[in-house]
Amino acid sequence: MNRYMMLFRGTRALTESELEQRAIAIQNWVAMVRQKGINLDPRILDQMVGTYSEKDGAVASEAASKDPALAAVVSFEAADDKTAEAIAEAHPSLHYGVILELRRWQSPAV
Repeated sequence: MNRYMMLFRGTRALTESELEQRAIAIQNWVAMVRQKGINLDPRILDQMVGTYSEKDGAVASEAASKDPALAAVVSFEAADDKTAEAIAEAHPSLHYGVILELRRWQSPAV
């Protein structure tokens, strides 16, 4: 099994109606994925606390990026890239202005 991470970036605010519709659609998507025997590990990200980098040997805090903010991540295992891609492409958030990035992931070497 390969490990994957879906990274979600929201591009717009949703209406109350859209939030309700999306929640139902995501519940249905989760049920579909679980029927395939795949477990999901979702995490919703709260507001950004800070952005840091090193400049001239000192750590600097920077203004937030203008790119769409990372809003959530979901990790899961799938047999292959094709299966993982099908899971990502079926995610309902794509219909609500989300940019979804799919990546393989692995534990860091220690």
